Amino acid sequence: MKGSDSFDDAEWEFLKNVKSEIGDEDDFHEKQKYVEEGLAGKNTGLIQRIWEQVQLLAKYIASDETPWMEKIAPLLALVYLVSPIDVIPDFIPVAGLADDAAVILLTIKQMWEQLNAFSGGTLKEIDSSIFRDIADKFKNAWRKIKAETIEKELSYDEALKYFIAHKDDNKTIVKGAMIKEDLPDGYVSIVQIFLNKGNELVSDLSGRPFGRKLKVTSLNTELRNAFKKSDLVIVE
Repeated sequence: MKGSDSFDDAEWEFLKNVKSEIGDEDDFHEKQKYVEEGLAGKNTGLIQRIWEQVQLLAKYIASDETPWMEKIAPLLALVYLVSPIDVIPDFIPVAGLADDAAVILLTIKQMWEQLNAFSGGTLKEIDSSIFRDIADKFKNAWRKIKAETIEKELSYDEALKYFIAHKDDNKTIVKGAMIKEDLPDGYVSIVQIFLNKGNELVSDLSGRPFGRKLKVTSLNTELRNAFKKSDLVIVE
């Protein structure tokens, strides 16, 4: 289990704000019903690989033995999972945690002791390789595309501005993703792509993914920190 001093700023911002998202007990039960109805059909794609943990969170918030205040974070994680993009809570960080599986993972890490006890000691760690697998899939889609070399540092703001400027290029785009790769020559490869609601690449009629591939000298501190835990960052 992760110690309290090991969470980064984005994680603590998420965890600090979840309790303010439930107005009262009636609001809680309304959200709980929304989750129960919304989970149907969600056992697909990436979520299929963490479905056992998703089901445990649902059982945890439904149990009469679970203290009401301990139900809030897992409930909101599941609300985020089942929600369309336009009702995602405002406290979800712009990058790094803006992926439904990542929010589930964070909630389980924070509440490991309670959830493991509730499961009778059978709670399984989420296989973090699922995020590496996604990054590898996206990287492979760009292997044959030549990178544009830019002899300067790429900033976090510049990367986000690209997503904002091109988010309306295709009506199926709902989010973006950035993939980082440190190159042998000291440069950094950054691929910026666009994803649909199912976290699949959005491509043009020729099959070329929307986005760009850059080769830059370095990343500024803010952008480098966004990649601290993974070479893949989802951007809402």
